Amino acid sequence: MKLRGLTVCVEYDDLLKITLPQNLQHFDECLVITSSADTRTQELVKKHPKAKLFVTDSFYEYGASFNKGLAIELGFNALGREGWIVVWDADIIFPEVMPLNGMMIGNLYGPHRRILNDPRQWSPALQWSKCVRARDLEIPGYFQLFHADDAVLQSRPWYDISFGHAGGGDSFFQSKWNKQNRIKLPFDVLHLGPRDSNWYGRTTERTDGIQLQEVNERKKKLELLHKRKGWCGHKRDRSIPNTDRINVPGFDESNYDWHGDLTDASTTGDDHNPMEGQGRSETPV
Repeated sequence: MKLRGLTVCVEYDDLLKITLPQNLQHFDECLVITSSADTRTQELVKKHPKAKLFVTDSFYEYGASFNKGLAIELGFNALGREGWIVVWDADIIFPEVMPLNGMMIGNLYGPHRRILNDPRQWSPALQWSKCVRARDLEIPGYFQLFHADDAVLQSRPWYDISFGHAGGGDSFFQSKWNKQNRIKLPFDVLHLGPRDSNWYGRTTERTDGIQLQEVNERKKKLELLHKRKGWCGHKRDRSIPNTDRINVPGFDESNYDWHGDLTDASTTGDDHNPMEGQGRSETPV
């Protein structure tokens, strides 16, 4: 079947250099979304005829630190909202063979992922089975396969555009499908680097030694989010102001209550903590 991809890459060019050539073999075309300042990513994408560039600074508009959801939503417009689409993260490698037989409109599909915490250890000869298999209960945005004609996608935006960081938008997207229509695929993908670390912009060390800016500030913002949510061993602290939701002109105000973002309830809607199971392994499918 014809398959098209969409990925965000800002300051991930060192990893996209690995993932893009491998993953493009599965796509008829792929849109790479980046910022105007990220010229390294722009130059990399231009080397691959099946990859197309979409440059936007919407990541940082309206008070956002890194509004990945808004950038993806604009990317859907640029790619075209038709056919089978995979939203994937730039630090994800697909296997050589991806069995996609029997895909049905009406489902959201995603694989499990294995974690290679130090991407400098990557080589084509790496045995993925030696990497920890993450316990992802959702179908997160590292790989979301769907058909644009799905009935649940008749209203827009598809991704929630109200988050000032990279989280939330993909959770909103997968919540459009009932749990019985969220299907795990019979293969694993490989995640290069630690998971759930770069929601406010990249903080993980680059493989080429280039130094990143604002790393400490980004880490502090993520830690405050963890404390407010009660994630990663922190006690839930609702006294920390919620500064992560923004209003974007041209879009209705979001009413998506992401793990109690808009209320003081401990859980709302989908009750999965995205940090749950981090670092835990499972038996392969």
